[in-house]
Amino acid sequence: MSETRRLMKIVKVNKDFKLNTQLVEFIKSVPNLFENKGDVLHNERNVIKKFTLGDKVLVVKRYKRPFLFQRFIYSFFRQTKAKRAFLNARTLRSRGFVTPLELGYIEIWKKGLFEDGYLITEYTEDAAIAELLVHRKEGFCRDLAKSFAEFVVNLHLNGIIHLDLNSTNVLYNKENNEFYFSLIDINRMKVYPKNKKISKEKCLKNLNRFTIDYELFHYVLTEYAKYRGWDERETLIKAIRLKKRFDTHRRRKKAIYSILKTITLRKIQNNA
Repeated sequence: MSETRRLMKIVKVNKDFKLNTQLVEFIKSVPNLFENKGDVLHNERNVIKKFTLGDKVLVVKRYKRPFLFQRFIYSFFRQTKAKRAFLNARTLRSRGFVTPLELGYIEIWKKGLFEDGYLITEYTEDAAIAELLVHRKEGFCRDLAKSFAEFVVNLHLNGIIHLDLNSTNVLYNKENNEFYFSLIDINRMKVYPKNKKISKEKCLKNLNRFTIDYELFHYVLTEYAKYRGWDERETLIKAIRLKKRFDTHRRRKKAIYSILKTITLRKIQNNA
């Protein structure tokens, strides 16, 4: 069997754009175009590029190729990141939240196993909240932090837990002195039925990732508690306890990864 026949490409296009021949053809061609075309916006674990198609500006995200065990899991037990992000975008929009419009996704399968995934969305000029909450020399913007707390409350009350809720995955824009938010990197998201109440502990744990600055964390959690009508002191004590546990676990995990990486590099050097 030829190498070409061993490859399978699954292309999913947003039903609202299936009659847009130019867009459909672009989406189909993404795996061939991606390596050498487009403007790089992000190039780390995942690669994100910007493309111009007529009067539209699009973003294509290629997820990091999974290792063999992950390929097996995605092939038989779990939806791929690209598919989950595409479906989660629909869910967010159906519950009144904003995310860049999902245009399509692609899955590449090789020899019966998932290999590569691409997500295609519209481009947005909105900036990450990290711009005003984390990277400001004069300290974080309290108005934005307060609005962000209210936004997270609304997510939780509507059954949405973004499992990677860090300050680069929440975008904002400001109109008439009001902040508006949107979410990106939404492949990891827990969705509860609208009528199901999410536990207090799960809600507080969801805020562990957005900052390592405890002053900012203290402020946002205090505002969050106010919006929920919870006792501020009790909420803050519990939230800080959960965050310290999370931060300690993350530090240990990074230390272990660092040790394993060093050992692996030494083995490679010794065998060279």
